[in-house]
Amino acid sequence: MNKKEVQELRRRFRKEKSTIRKMCGCYVNGDGQQITSFRETFAMLSEEEQDKYFEIFKKGMSGTFGHNLFCTQFGEIQDAEGNTGDNLQELFLKLRDSGLEDDGILDEFYERVIRAYGYRDNYLILLIHDSYDVPQRTRDGYEMEDASEDVYSYVFCLLCPVNLTDYDICYDAQSHSFRNTNRRWKLEVPMHAMLFPMFTDRMSDISGALFYSKDAKDIRTDMLAALIGSITPISAQGQREIFGAIVEETLGGQCEYDDVRNIQDTLNDRLEECKESPDPLVFSKAELSELLADSGVSQENLQRFDAVYDAVLPKEQPLQATNIINTKKMEVKLEGITVSAKPERARLIKTQVIDGRNCLVIPIDDEEVFVNGIAITGGAPKTED
Repeated sequence: MNKKEVQELRRRFRKEKSTIRKMCGCYVNGDGQQITSFRETFAMLSEEEQDKYFEIFKKGMSGTFGHNLFCTQFGEIQDAEGNTGDNLQELFLKLRDSGLEDDGILDEFYERVIRAYGYRDNYLILLIHDSYDVPQRTRDGYEMEDASEDVYSYVFCLLCPVNLTDYDICYDAQSHSFRNTNRRWKLEVPMHAMLFPMFTDRMSDISGALFYSKDAKDIRTDMLAALIGSITPISAQGQREIFGAIVEETLGGQCEYDDVRNIQDTLNDRLEECKESPDPLVFSKAELSELLADSGVSQENLQRFDAVYDAVLPKEQPLQATNIINTKKMEVKLEGITVSAKPERARLIKTQVIDGRNCLVIPIDDEEVFVNGIAITGGAPKTED
């Protein structure tokens, strides 16, 4: 899936577009015990309730690929003892084909999710089923609503925290005074979500599921391993750390400021070339080696690349361009000091040996310089009259 396909589905989460049939839920406490479960005909909800749920559904498909959204592929599941098990693919298919009407299948799904999720506070497992008559598109992108050949039938699972509201002082019409309101358990936006099947090339793709994580640093790889069984995605921060280790080791621990700046420049050029593509720019092992070569890394250093990559990433996984380096600014950090520059200004910053010490140098001859918002003069020594 790509961002255009996600946006197409998100646009359906409004009253005039929605064809959601059933909505089910299982309310779970912090001990993993089921408090209650329910099933609703979505169209029977009030307009206000539908609008609230639409906002929750949209949140479960928000963010960017590689940060909050991940395409996962079903694979083999193993428990702690190495015993193999079944992933959720078959169970997802049963949920979809039953239209969320089979209590036995729902109970089995809830139990699997509860065991894998292990959330320590109250939460709701929310499920919807929908069938979308996918309209054909002309070459210029115009949708022909009356020309549909494919029906995309899917299940969307959202894991939403349920938290107590704060006390509020509100006006009470009966007593004509302001009173404390009672605290209530409020359904929050999802922390995680799974869409099955994926909507790839605007068609059903049962090979995997789209996974959402509100927190890009907490993508719950343990849960994905237990439910999907795929090679779990690496967080944006994790990808950056992996890329940094690969660059440092490939350069033999002799990585300099200009090396990083050249890599950033090359990366920004690649991003500019593919900015019209709906798919994020990712690098395989071979493409990453090519990126370093195009950035000026010597052939001598590149001879280390294969061994370094295999040591850092034993199972090859693509790394996303916008994750592996900050493409919007160059940032230099020392203890208690941070210097940042836009990519087009990064060449002003240089490293230089002064009085026998390695120094970071920024020429300011013709520049306005501000410290704490106060304009200061350049570095030329003051002369006395």
